[in-house]
Amino acid sequence: MKTLLASLLTLLVLAGTAWAGPCRAVSTEPADGAREVPASLKQITVTFDQAMKTDGWSFIKLPQMGVFPEVSGNPKFVTSYKCALPVKLKPRTTYAVGFNGVRFKHFKAVASPHAACMPKVIVFTTGE
Repeated sequence: MKTLLASLLTLLVLAGTAWAGPCRAVSTEPADGAREVPASLKQITVTFDQAMKTDGWSFIKLPQMGVFPEVSGNPKFVTSYKCALPVKLKPRTTYAVGFNGVRFKHFKAVASPHAACMPKVIVFTTGE
């Protein structure tokens, strides 16, 4: 009986993981649409709804929407859910950054390492 209960519990856990769907970005810093973002901001962060594989990322350039920031270091996961891109921003500039895209899909969750996270785009403008 204990073996049957353990097997059922394992199946429920695995099914819950499978039903969770693709990972998604749930917050960014700065937020999409933010204005007057301090040009002194040192990193752009994205936080996901699931624990992520920390060996890959895709920050996407979208020149039709805004400038891609100057990168000042290597991206790194600061937690299993949150990745940071070190940047140098300029005042009074509109920036656009994508997380995953059509060709580059390296943000992936631990629970589903072969499925890329849903793409997300943020556009923000720096102040003085």
